[in-house]
Amino acid sequence: MPANEEPRSTPDDSAALRKRIDPIADQFDAAWQKALKGWEPPNIESFLNAAPESDRLALRRELELIDQEYRQRVAPTEDIRSGVHRAEGSRRFSISVHLGPGPAPGDSTRHSDAEQPAQAPRGTHTSPGLPSTVAHDQSPVQPVADHQPAIRVLGDYELLEEIGHGGMGVVYKAKETRTSRIVALKMIRDKFLDSPNAIRRFQTEAEHAASLDHPNIVPIYHVGESDGSLFFTMKHVEKANGKGKSLAQAMHDGEIRGPELAARTVQTISRAVHYAHSRGILHRDLKPGNVLLDQDGQPHVADFGLAKRLGTDVHMTAAGFGVGTVEYMAPEQAAGRKDLVSVSSDVYSLGAILFELLTGRPPFQRLPDEEHEDACVRLQVTPIPAPRSLKPSVPADLETISLKCLEKDPAARYALAQELSDDLRRFLSGEPILGRRIGPIRRLRLWCRRNPVVAGLTAAVLIVCAAGFIGVTWQWLRAERNVENVHYRLVRQYVANGVRLMDEGDLFGSLVWFAEALKLDEGHPEFEEVHRVRLGAVIRMCPKLMQLWFHEAPARHAEFSPDGRFVIVSSKDAAQVWDVGSGEPITRPLEHAGEVLHASFSPDGRLMVTTSGKTIVEYNGPITSEGQDQVWDVSTGRPISPLVKHDREVNHAAFSPDGRRLATASDDKTARIWDALTGVPLTPPLKHSGPVNHVAFSPDGRHVLTSVPLTLNAHDMVVADEGEARVWDASTGKPVIPPLKHSGPVKLAAFSHDGRRIVTASS
Repeated sequence: MPANEEPRSTPDDSAALRKRIDPIADQFDAAWQKALKGWEPPNIESFLNAAPESDRLALRRELELIDQEYRQRVAPTEDIRSGVHRAEGSRRFSISVHLGPGPAPGDSTRHSDAEQPAQAPRGTHTSPGLPSTVAHDQSPVQPVADHQPAIRVLGDYELLEEIGHGGMGVVYKAKETRTSRIVALKMIRDKFLDSPNAIRRFQTEAEHAASLDHPNIVPIYHVGESDGSLFFTMKHVEKANGKGKSLAQAMHDGEIRGPELAARTVQTISRAVHYAHSRGILHRDLKPGNVLLDQDGQPHVADFGLAKRLGTDVHMTAAGFGVGTVEYMAPEQAAGRKDLVSVSSDVYSLGAILFELLTGRPPFQRLPDEEHEDACVRLQVTPIPAPRSLKPSVPADLETISLKCLEKDPAARYALAQELSDDLRRFLSGEPILGRRIGPIRRLRLWCRRNPVVAGLTAAVLIVCAAGFIGVTWQWLRAERNVENVHYRLVRQYVANGVRLMDEGDLFGSLVWFAEALKLDEGHPEFEEVHRVRLGAVIRMCPKLMQLWFHEAPARHAEFSPDGRFVIVSSKDAAQVWDVGSGEPITRPLEHAGEVLHASFSPDGRLMVTTSGKTIVEYNGPITSEGQDQVWDVSTGRPISPLVKHDREVNHAAFSPDGRRLATASDDKTARIWDALTGVPLTPPLKHSGPVNHVAFSPDGRHVLTSVPLTLNAHDMVVADEGEARVWDASTGKPVIPPLKHSGPVKLAAFSHDGRRIVTASS
């Protein structure tokens, strides 16, 4: 080796370098993801310090490329030609690390086209462990479009037609010009050539698939690059019509029918996946779209773009969620638990494929417009439905097998893909399967073994909760007893109140307390019966309603006839006499021109008197009022005498003990004594200082007692709210004693039965 030539890195050195700088690049990528959500953009220099001095040049190139990619995203209109130039150099370095000789990781000088090392012609790269080296034409190659290629030749291959494409790559049916062999050529889309993650995934797929040699895994033939276009060729899996078809397309076309064919297909896939596992490779993206069917219907596993070596780090999204297809992704992979992603994660995906072959739908369905992160979170908590609940014809053993694969707990699944294949073979042979869904007790034991800290904390919390529950229950029972005691004392108090009112003669008042006691004891039949018996006894002792009469207006006065057979009621502009026994009226309404203020019977019950008053409003005249009283025959309801009139409302009237005279009291400040049958006044008006509201004869008929509530002047203005009661000679109309003064209005006055004493009521 010339003394001035730098030593070149070996494949082992390149792999070690990539293993050291990839985690830092992933952290830088995650920091940019946060920056897109409002955080500060990451600084390249701060991430360089995390790498050894010898790795920093390679790391800087990687970080600059990621930085340029995100800055284009946040500022798409910016002129980025200089950034693209820098990215091209970084991409060239990245390719050389994985696919062949190139500048050493610590080399600070990048070779131009004229300075390429002599041992590798321009446009040629070799990947350790691949079957052969692909040489490319050194002439310029036009860019390849995302779908139908704009060119027909790429290196040693003639592109015939596009047969498939995904989010990152395009697959063409191609012919190798030297051997005329038909192959499938997969190349990365141009827009991903500046993405180190995309390039890494593309290279990973080629490297991992190339290391596998199994009849049911699509083999890789060559890996190469032509003018910056990355590609690799693999076996072209085709059906009888010359075109390949994925398992997903076959399911859509209804070609996979019956549980036996579904079991046989997944059994074959499981053997192939187990082979990959035995070579230390996890697929991590098993789904119907990544399984191709050949002319005989045999499945071939393809697309190892997300595969990883067992024991290496797992690439996750910046938010901590696993990459892949969420409908077929294991929960631990969706959660970003790289410590739990293992062989059982691929077993879960195999179970998901079997589930869809049996039921026609995947076990977990992503919602329309649902974000990847949201779907990953929902996958971890959403229970998987039983296949037979969706399609009852699914055999019970296949349901058990699929659900065992789809356990949330990785330890509860088949430990190996080969175990799944063996159980499917047993089903197809009619033998008893070994797989059984674990019970809840063992499920709990396994979970506790995997999560001892969480299990211990949970147990402690449960113990505390149990102790708290016991304590709260004890307190609750104690409170219940206290409530019962209070309830019992309250019922006793209510009953005691009712008994006291009964003893005082207030039967209706006692009913209220007895009813409340019954309400408190509702729902306790033994106590309710006692309360109801007590209530019934008191109700039988209470006065009973005999008759109820309705009037069009409020009743002002009601009075029994002396013999108790009739009742006279005054209301509005009429009075009505009712028969107590039948409840029927015995006369027509006793009508007045004004409101009936009072009605009463004569002592012998043959006559009755009504008084009234009305206000007279004349147009452009004064407002006046008048009062009148009328004596009626009880038996006929006809008037006996002419109307007796006052200048104001007649408030009250009373018959003399012999029924021959009538005394009236009016707001015109007078009381008068009349002949009851003729209406002729028998004395001069009995004048007062205010309106007269009550009048009464003495028991012997010799005197008349009146009461006055207010004192008015000549203009009917109130000069004092002092009332009085006066006694008059019934034959002469003269006062017998001085006025009986009160400091307030006198509402009522009455004689004693012997006529020797007077009682007055005042406010």
